[in-house]
Amino acid sequence: MFAKQDEDVSDAQGALASWRCLGSRHRKEITRRGELLRGVAIFSKFTTAQLRKVAVAVQRLECTHGDRIFEKGQICDSMFIVDAGSCALLRPDNNGALPIDV
Repeated sequence: MFAKQDEDVSDAQGALASWRCLGSRHRKEITRRGELLRGVAIFSKFTTAQLRKVAVAVQRLECTHGDRIFEKGQICDSMFIVDAGSCALLRPDNNGALPIDV
């Protein structure tokens, strides 16, 4: 238990040191991303330091209508969070593409 606590303190100190090195504009974007992530169930229990680490690693992907993010059979190594707008999950069949309820 103590090792884990020491790890958490070290992680928090590292995140704080990294946070101080960021410019004001970048800190605002990371804060916005952290707030977005906190609203996602799997991140809801993360500490602020943990959220910052994830928020720094997040890459923004802007899509327009009709863009495909991934296709059936493709191995994905990412998680997608819709920040604004909407998306549809479609399953191809012989007659085109059918929406899947998610």
